[in-house]
Amino acid sequence: MFMKEPRSPSPSNCRFCGRPGCGEWALTRLTATGEWERLVVPACGRCHRLVYGAGAKGRVEKRTGDTWYPGHGRGVYPGPQEHYP
Repeated sequence: MFMKEPRSPSPSNCRFCGRPGCGEWALTRLTATGEWERLVVPACGRCHRLVYGAGAKGRVEKRTGDTWYPGHGRGVYPGPQEHYP
């Protein structure tokens, strides 16, 4: 029986607090300089709940001033410059 190798052999640490991550999550970041980024980052259960619980208003990371939003459905998309709230 052939089994796929896991995406990452060892669990990654949480991007926000450094604890062991429980998975990788799709997040959108609005940097302090006003740039939008879509990332898939490891997060622990606590930080995942904080970001996803904040919903559309986002969660500000005090250390950097960046605002994090759940999923990839926010910000400016490539192509026609339209802003999706």
